[in-house]
Amino acid sequence: VDRHSLEYLVDLLVHDVITSLELNTIRLSHPSDGGLNVLRTFFARSDTTITKVTMRVCDFGSQQDASRLLAAFERNRAVSDLSLGFIRNLEGAALGTCISSLMQNMP
Repeated sequence: VDRHSLEYLVDLLVHDVITSLELNTIRLSHPSDGGLNVLRTFFARSDTTITKVTMRVCDFGSQQDASRLLAAFERNRAVSDLSLGFIRNLEGAALGTCISSLMQNMP
């Protein structure tokens, strides 16, 4: 997925009443092209109608990229149900730290 596709998706999500978002097998083709920031900015928003997000078998780039993306949910007060299943490059201690922080900060 490239940045322009993500911008289009986010534009749809912001203007429609959607309560659940499922991202499966998403792979950012070039995380450095700004696509990661598009997702981070969107996930940090609390003014959407999305309350449930599921991400499975996703590749958001490096461990640092994946951690930063998930950390955006800490500022989101709308999402109360986050389900993760295999986020590439996010495992072990990095995953534990990320999940711990999310659990402390999400509603």
